[in-house]
Amino acid sequence: MSASSSDAEAPAHACCPTCKAVFRGAYKRCPQDGALLLETDDDPLVGSVLAERYQIEEVLGDGGLGRVYKARHVRMSRRFAIKVPFGEVGYDRKARARLANEAEAASRLDHPNVIGVVDVGESAAGLFYMAMDLADGPPLAELIDAGPIAIADVLTIFVQLADGLTHAHERGLVHRDLKPDNIVISTRGDGTIQARVIDFGLALVSEDDQPKTRLTTEGMVVGTPCYMAPEQATGEAIDFRTDLFALGIILYELLAGRLPFDGTPNEVARQNLAAPLPPIAERAGHAVDPLYEAVVTWLTRKRKDERPSTTREILTLARHMAAQDRGAAMTALPPWARPTRARGPEPTRPADDTPGELAPRPPRPVPDGPGAIVEVDARSAGGQVHVPTEQVARRQRRLGLIVALLVLALLALVLVVLRPWAGGDGATVASVPIDAATPPAIDAAAPEVDAAVALAVPPIDAGATIAAPPPRPMVDAGVGSAARPKPPVDAGATPPRPPPIDAAPAGPVDDGAGLSLKALYARAATELDQAMSRVGTDATATLRARFDAVPPYADAVRKPDLRAQAESQLRSLLRDLAKLK
Repeated sequence: MSASSSDAEAPAHACCPTCKAVFRGAYKRCPQDGALLLETDDDPLVGSVLAERYQIEEVLGDGGLGRVYKARHVRMSRRFAIKVPFGEVGYDRKARARLANEAEAASRLDHPNVIGVVDVGESAAGLFYMAMDLADGPPLAELIDAGPIAIADVLTIFVQLADGLTHAHERGLVHRDLKPDNIVISTRGDGTIQARVIDFGLALVSEDDQPKTRLTTEGMVVGTPCYMAPEQATGEAIDFRTDLFALGIILYELLAGRLPFDGTPNEVARQNLAAPLPPIAERAGHAVDPLYEAVVTWLTRKRKDERPSTTREILTLARHMAAQDRGAAMTALPPWARPTRARGPEPTRPADDTPGELAPRPPRPVPDGPGAIVEVDARSAGGQVHVPTEQVARRQRRLGLIVALLVLALLALVLVVLRPWAGGDGATVASVPIDAATPPAIDAAAPEVDAAVALAVPPIDAGATIAAPPPRPMVDAGVGSAARPKPPVDAGATPPRPPPIDAAPAGPVDDGAGLSLKALYARAATELDQAMSRVGTDATATLRARFDAVPPYADAVRKPDLRAQAESQLRSLLRDLAKLK
């Protein structure tokens, strides 16, 4: 296990001088021994021996629930990463039981791309700890910050992460805080890279592997906002698909060199909840293969039931991509996620990046010879179809003939309709021969008109006459009244305007009254996402800003005043969203 050097510069915390636990927040005394906590920049564990076996050498970094140390075993020349939960977590009875249960489950992991727990215990003073293998190498976050990563390396990392997650998920473990800081990149002896997921010691055991009394803390939200799935941000039940969302954001960041959204952690979490991800090329500044875009889109769907149904599906897809088997990779995607074009413009990447790209589809053969003109085939990505000149000329002549026949038919129809009105009321219309217009000259070499066209446009006899139409219908005014002609329609009168088709039905607008707070957040996010897809991001910019201003769910669920404010803002937003439908 490893951590970035910047993480080691941890801010001052309150420490217990007796048990050496580190606390965050407004704690005055240690709940374990009642000692008065001291604020210091120095960690009391550094330099000490934990549980009579681990010599603590330095702080590697802080995680969401605990601090990580580099340690050496006192009886072996082997180093470990020791994770010690913060005091407010490690001394909470319910949380401690959960951590012990999950750490035991993490000890079952045995995979080259996952670092599992090798030892669990507690010190003489009651300090809980977990020991993990120490991985040499920088975290993936440092490599991303250093500059563009070759496509070949991106695919290698993607395959290895998918492989390690598949191993963990099939054993009932969900990481729930997957991010580049929790991925260590090592270099093997042969020069190849190895990605290893760390911090599975604080993973979540899936429902099937939990004891009958579930030990997770109610309302507890664990994760990093930039990589947090929508269901995780709202405190809903999570599973392996939550890790897949984070994997999609990591792949996006590897390809673009930056995250999809900018802003504070809360702003980014809200955008992950409702806003569509911007195209990777827009954030990267260069073209990106549509296949990669499609994979990211599938992994980061807002609804978890629209993401892959198993992690092994993603592993299979990643292996096809790494093997440059584009056809198999496209088949592994769901039909709706497959890109409409086979390949976009060539990505602008460093020179050493070329071998790692997927091979493009072979170009279609181009016929040689003079007189060939080009028509674009929309079914291919930049492909060209060459059609001989003679075939195009025949098509043009046939089209001219069809247009001429349609004009004649339209002229005859107009004369039939208008002639009764030209003869006066009740007058007999004289039979007038139709002077058929002479059709344009047709090349004798042109093909015959299709049978379907001949049936649609009947031949017109130039010497035929049009029979007089029957008298106009009379309006029966009732018993004892003489029949009278139907009154003419006033051409200048303005007809009544019909009601708009899209007029909203009358009645109260459903603003989510009666829904739970969690359901209100989810519904507002879903309807805002639908509105952005329907009318565009510009038309919904104000509504998105209002949604971002709603207090976070984790705060609203604990504070009554924020809860009332959030409910009022969400219901008002739902009423305005209903007006866009």
